[in-house]
Amino acid sequence: MEQKQLFQLALGLASPWQISSIAFSLEQKRLDLHIDFEPGSRFCLGGDSPDTQTYPVHDTTEKEWRHLNFFQHECYLHARVPRVRLNDNSVHLVTPPWAGRSFGFTMLLEAFLMPLLQHMAVRQVETLTGISDDKLWRMLESYVNQAHEQLDMSSVNIIGVDETSYGKGHNKFITLFVDPAIPRSLFVTEGKDASTFMAFKDVLESHGGDTKKVTGITMDMSPAFISGAAKCMPNAEVIFDPFHVVKLFNGMIDTVRRREQNEARANEDDEKQALLSGSRWSILKNRENLTDEQAVKLASIEMRGRNLQVYRAMKMREGLQDVYGALTERKFKIQLKALVGWMRRSRIKEAKKLAETVKNHWDGIIAWFKTKASNGILEGMNSLIKAASARARGFRTFGKLRIIVYLQTGKLEYGKLNPAMNTH
Repeated sequence: MEQKQLFQLALGLASPWQISSIAFSLEQKRLDLHIDFEPGSRFCLGGDSPDTQTYPVHDTTEKEWRHLNFFQHECYLHARVPRVRLNDNSVHLVTPPWAGRSFGFTMLLEAFLMPLLQHMAVRQVETLTGISDDKLWRMLESYVNQAHEQLDMSSVNIIGVDETSYGKGHNKFITLFVDPAIPRSLFVTEGKDASTFMAFKDVLESHGGDTKKVTGITMDMSPAFISGAAKCMPNAEVIFDPFHVVKLFNGMIDTVRRREQNEARANEDDEKQALLSGSRWSILKNRENLTDEQAVKLASIEMRGRNLQVYRAMKMREGLQDVYGALTERKFKIQLKALVGWMRRSRIKEAKKLAETVKNHWDGIIAWFKTKASNGILEGMNSLIKAASARARGFRTFGKLRIIVYLQTGKLEYGKLNPAMNTH
């Protein structure tokens, strides 16, 4: 079998395309394959064009694409790409069957790169492949934007909303809207105010969704989120899931711990200082996640620190866990009411304040029992986002972070854009 025929079969070239010449440079570690077409050939537009009619060639232009490496050697395809004249007399450039979505890559190279970029930092892929990070980012942006544009949101009826910080100093924020039923991210935008809901409303409706069909929104107790939800999704019941409620209790416990530790230091109470010193994670972590040292510290507090307010605050959190273990909505309400009453009667100012917060958001907390919708998946997504940001040493621009969010959490269907990805 001739070299030209071998490479033609390897590339999957079909008439009228054919290999015209091959150039290999051992010194440059490079293989160049030149592709041409038979004289008198007619072409359809190719690519995403629905027009399957063939047209005569008007003229040609030289194009080059980076292809998969030939062993350790870089491989490039070159072709005279025809421009064709349509029936309306307009002239259009043909998209060859091997051409990728981003400028200068073949479909097969993009199918190779996308899985790498989903699991590795862009800089690492650049080092591995020798392709500049600018080109990799352009390819990612092209695929993510086109795949997200095709996302169908017509079945969305429960959404989860949360914000997370990014960038140096963690002083910038993004808000993430997810479909917990899939689960996947639907939309990411800058900021954490009520306007993020208006931006999501526009995206939802442009992708076949209907805000009137959204019946529930899980979120934290941010006043901005509550306001945005009320304005943009009036039929949706606001749901405060257990994750965020437990988070509030943990915040209350940690504040009590710090206050008592400072008071013990000011009063030179060595016994209290010894009990509370280095106790933060022993108090805040779940028992099953404690190290041996942390478990010993917790046992010490439980045995000798029962007069501490932080001990009673911990018992309140245990009471909350019992509330979430209730089997009926009636029992759930009774136990939550009893817990709030205990907190309001206590002499712990932080617990009293939290009791008022729970009372003011009562309906949203109770709503969880009916739907059992949770924002836990959002926290998992936030962890993925932060891990990706750490690998890239932070993102200077929201635009790049947005791409990574969709890449990591969007479950976008890239195979619809590039059939070669369906074989990976």
